[in-house]
Amino acid sequence: IALWTLRSSATQVHQQGIQCERTLCVRRGQVAEHGRTPAVAARMPPAVLLVINLRLGTAPVVHSRGFFRRVWFILKFFRREGMPRVLVPIADASEEIELSCTTDTLVRGGVEVVTASVMPEGRLQVKCARGLTVVADKHIDECCKDEWDAIALPGGMPGAKHLSENAKLTELLKAQVAAGKCTAAICAAPAIVLKAHGLLPASFTHFPAPPLKEKTGAGYSESLVVVYGCVVTSQGPGTALPFGLKL
Repeated sequence: IALWTLRSSATQVHQQGIQCERTLCVRRGQVAEHGRTPAVAARMPPAVLLVINLRLGTAPVVHSRGFFRRVWFILKFFRREGMPRVLVPIADASEEIELSCTTDTLVRGGVEVVTASVMPEGRLQVKCARGLTVVADKHIDECCKDEWDAIALPGGMPGAKHLSENAKLTELLKAQVAAGKCTAAICAAPAIVLKAHGLLPASFTHFPAPPLKEKTGAGYSESLVVVYGCVVTSQGPGTALPFGLKL
């Protein structure tokens, strides 16, 4: 976007013809001043001319409304304020592929992701199911008063059990579903967390293990990702990318 704006604005300058009091010409390391744009400057790429004239304050495009509108759009695009916010609770033995792939996909999509540890005594560092150590952005106690566009639960055992047993997270999840906001769970989390607190929808999926299927009962789907109302569920590490894309 920035390159497009620069090239577009530079083309405007080039087409209008730069009649400036001073134009810098770089020739054999010498800097010269000219009342009009010299031939060597005319042969410069439009982007170079724009940079030179913006530096001198002589480019007419800096006074155009369209130029400032595009600059404002770029600043707004890269501004973090107003971005969708997703909470990803984590615990010891959370599944690292589901955690990293989901958060990475969301961040690449322009989403602000906050990881929150549910471990006791405010501990932020967790050790995932395959030994990866992760330091959460916050503790779950700091997230209770915030508004979240989505809450996404990674699986892994007993990571999902730790999530299910946290009272603060349970309150957040119930309020999220009651408000009709996106609530997501993958792998064991739909069966261990959502089912345990009455938040599992009529149609869902989870890790396709027989004990989990027995626990959740009717409504299980073989689909890689299932969206039912405001709840999104998925099967496991191998479906983490489709899960993140769906969110």
